[in-house]
Amino acid sequence: MQEIVIVLGQSLHEDGTVPTSLKFRVKVAREVVQHKGAGCIVIATGSDVAKVGITEAEVMHGLLEMHGVVKEEQSRTTLENAYYCGSIIDEMGIPAKNVSITVITSDFHLPRSLLGFRKVLENRGWAINGIPAPSGCPVVPSKTGINSLTYEQRLKYEINTVKNRLPKQYSHHVKRGEVKVPVPSAREIDQAVRSLYALLDGCQVVERKFEGDAPNRKSLQGKNIVLVRHAESRYQTDKKDKEQKWCDTGLRDALLTEKGVQQAKHLSTLIDPSYFDLVCTSPLRRAVETCGHVLQSHGPQPEVNIVNIFGEIINAWSDIPLDTPEEIPFPHRLSRSKWCQNAVPWALTDSTSPVESEADVRSRVAAVLSWLGDRKEKNILVFTHSKLMSRLVGGPKMISKNCHGVLLTF
Repeated sequence: MQEIVIVLGQSLHEDGTVPTSLKFRVKVAREVVQHKGAGCIVIATGSDVAKVGITEAEVMHGLLEMHGVVKEEQSRTTLENAYYCGSIIDEMGIPAKNVSITVITSDFHLPRSLLGFRKVLENRGWAINGIPAPSGCPVVPSKTGINSLTYEQRLKYEINTVKNRLPKQYSHHVKRGEVKVPVPSAREIDQAVRSLYALLDGCQVVERKFEGDAPNRKSLQGKNIVLVRHAESRYQTDKKDKEQKWCDTGLRDALLTEKGVQQAKHLSTLIDPSYFDLVCTSPLRRAVETCGHVLQSHGPQPEVNIVNIFGEIINAWSDIPLDTPEEIPFPHRLSRSKWCQNAVPWALTDSTSPVESEADVRSRVAAVLSWLGDRKEKNILVFTHSKLMSRLVGGPKMISKNCHGVLLTF
């Protein structure tokens, strides 16, 4: 069986830089090729759609760092990706029954891509499957064009495209290819749409408009604040009641579980710290460790600000030394001085209770909004806890069990 891996391109940014989604496609392609072994044929497909002077195929060829990558540099659409790649494979003269194609593209793009490839190439008799790459969509739009869409926005765009635009696209000739593509059936379109809705239901970063009162609301307008809940820690999994956990400092400020570490690493595929002007975290170790794993997978690591009011039950960690960050197994650098110097003083009215009173919660939310409003930065990333997040986005029902974060706009 001849294994063929086809990596689909993505429009470059207007300044010619590579979008994160394309980097993830290349990363997954390298892993797949390594798994399939020698003899696997790789095709990088995509023309210079953005008109920046270099094709998407050429960019991927450089990023793949492999010998023998075939570049398809004519296609401008997903249907053309399929048509021109099909022509390249035809020229190889491989018997149809021996061709196995793996299409690699972003998860939000895969349902439409597989539908297109299977329709364009349906008379070839080839086995066509796909492997999704992490979306790489920004949680804070920072550039123009389709690459500026958040994950939630991109999924909705794909759903609209599959439901309303595909029949018209398929009824025309594939541009420059002059080949008619059979129109997908209602059942095929419905299957693709269902796959996209499943991704949307499990969306890990959702957008919410702040509807409450803020002491200086005008200073908050135009800001994008991404609140990320820490990953699973021993505090969540331990069977002790709250009073017992309160007395156990090891649980009160617990580290992440193995599952929590994997959750945090997954978050790194959704959040690119380079989009943010400011990164903050709760002082509790489960938040700091989550922050570290997210930053680990990216380039130069930004300064991390420790802000007490983003914590939870603040007095719960008052007897835990804050000047020993080396005890926390997170991968980014954070000096002892940085650990404390940016902390915002805060105290609860009742220091003996493991539960914040309603008055304390309201007061802390007001303090958070005031602190955020005073910052000059526009795009702010905060690693915090569920109680604060739920209050800021209108109640706990707004945060689903699959939601790791909220993009809060004012």
